[in-house]
Amino acid sequence: REEGIETEEGALIVSRKITGGRSISRMNGETCTAAQVRAAASLLLDIHGQHEHQSLLYRDRQLEILDAYGREKLQTPLAETAKRYDRYRVLKKELDASQMDEAARAAFIAQFDAHPARGMVAFVVLGGVFAEGVDLPDDRLSGAAIVSTGIPQIGFERNLMAELFDDGFGAGGDVAYTYPGIRRVLQAAGRVIRTETDRGVVLLIDMRYGDPHIRQLLPEHWQLERAKRLDALEARLKDFWSAEKTMEI
Repeated sequence: REEGIETEEGALIVSRKITGGRSISRMNGETCTAAQVRAAASLLLDIHGQHEHQSLLYRDRQLEILDAYGREKLQTPLAETAKRYDRYRVLKKELDASQMDEAARAAFIAQFDAHPARGMVAFVVLGGVFAEGVDLPDDRLSGAAIVSTGIPQIGFERNLMAELFDDGFGAGGDVAYTYPGIRRVLQAAGRVIRTETDRGVVLLIDMRYGDPHIRQLLPEHWQLERAKRLDALEARLKDFWSAEKTMEI
């Protein structure tokens, strides 16, 4: 009716006659344009003719039919999903805008001078773009403070992985969460010592590093010391940097 075509008992008959290279389309006997036919065809379940795939083979149309079948039961979940998706798009846009391009990353790394006149502290994400492929030998990088054990956020896929490797003794949780986290820690610590003459310190800041299970995953050659107080840590760092012999922590 929106196209000016009257239906008879809800029936709509669409026909097309081709003569001499020209075609005439009609709906219920009324001459109409190709655009009107397409508009009407999109509302039909199927059309027997040149394009029999119309409607049911369109993804959007399939979703509309399924949503209509669910009716009231799907209204609340659909509204909630739409709301969350809109929020996701906003956050993704903000995240994409905050990402460093190649030139910005190169400029950031260039700030680590070989012979710095003053100290500099840089904050980066554990396991992020600077976790690998960054080489800062000599005194360009003197240490790294690693906050947390790097364990990934709990998620559906990692939980499935944990169930797959579960042996009843926690192996599944290690494979899905602990091992990836410690791998990030090792990558970050590996930025400090790049050559045989490098010296540096790595601060592991998290109570979980006191767990024997976590400690046994760390390299045996690491000289681990626990500082219970801030003044004790400060004194130990002063001793390390004033020592003449080469040490690796």
